Amino acid sequence: MNRLPVTLCCAFALLCQAVSHAPARAAAAPSSAIRPTIVDWALTPAAIKTSCAAEIARANRELARIAADRAPATFRNTTLAIEDVGSDLGDALVAQTFLESVAPDARVRDASLACSNDVGAFESDETANPALYRRLAAADAASHASAADRALSHVWVESFRRSGAGLAPAARKEFVRLSKELTDLQLHFTQNIEND
Repeated sequence: MNRLPVTLCCAFALLCQAVSHAPARAAAAPSSAIRPTIVDWALTPAAIKTSCAAEIARANRELARIAADRAPATFRNTTLAIEDVGSDLGDALVAQTFLESVAPDARVRDASLACSNDVGAFESDETANPALYRRLAAADAASHASAADRALSHVWVESFRRSGAGLAPAARKEFVRLSKELTDLQLHFTQNIEND
């Protein structure tokens, strides 16, 4: 087996970790807590399951806080805050979701795939959340400091719209169910190719 692609992927992941956006965010939002990203590439299936569940729960708590915020929605307290939740989750679960592609142990790959499925389900729920959608739309309508802020805001609003956040409850529930099913199928398809 040629190990070069795996080595390059791991090197790329470590490079991405080193070029983290955390210092730039710290300058933009000094009150936010910066969590260092430490990647453990030797995770056991149990550790993957536990850490994945803990990080998704943390992200859900942050989204609930953003959705319940009574302050007027702004780019900083809504759009950037939601962007940070996703970035922090990706940073925290880089190994847990990447090992499905490179781990020699099938049990680790399976645990990693399950984590990727859980992250996909989290993202489906997140982008179909009507309360977050309303806040994003309100923040999008507010003035932004830069063209980049406006572009990011538009991307998030459009993502939520396309993910069913504006649908009636029954239609939204069905859309989220189908979205989760599609994510599961995509991940299993990819894993079948990788296992072959």
